[in-house]
Amino acid sequence: MKTNTWLRASLVAAAILLNTGVAFAHPEIFSSLTIDKARQAAAKDNKLLIIDFGAVWCPPCKAMDQVTWVDPTVVAWIKKNAIALQIDVDKDRDIAQEMDVQAFPTVLIFKPRNLAKEADRKIGFQSPSILLKWLNSKVPASTAAPAPVKAK
Repeated sequence: MKTNTWLRASLVAAAILLNTGVAFAHPEIFSSLTIDKARQAAAKDNKLLIIDFGAVWCPPCKAMDQVTWVDPTVVAWIKKNAIALQIDVDKDRDIAQEMDVQAFPTVLIFKPRNLAKEADRKIGFQSPSILLKWLNSKVPASTAAPAPVKAK
């Protein structure tokens, strides 16, 4: 009987962790810098600033964390061309409101020459290939990464 109770308690705890997002780590490409420090770094390095707004309870946000933000081509592109931040809208509501984020996930891009003004945004799940196509359209052609090759 005690084993059965312990098993039930473990399953409930696992379900709670999965639903709160605690079980999902943020992809390593996201910096821990504040927005102000990230803007300074992007200006200094002449890189884009990418901000991904999401929530731990958001299924499309989790999907991007598990698929898009860990894709090797996306990771390489961001390391070369951008500084990326990930904002949890439940923890940083003021930032989300200030940037008029109303749906999740929302990815914003700021160009290095005007880091105070949003250059573009994408709303909803973005596959690696769609995200890369969009990101490549925001940098000079000479620095754009090649599109990912689909395995046959």
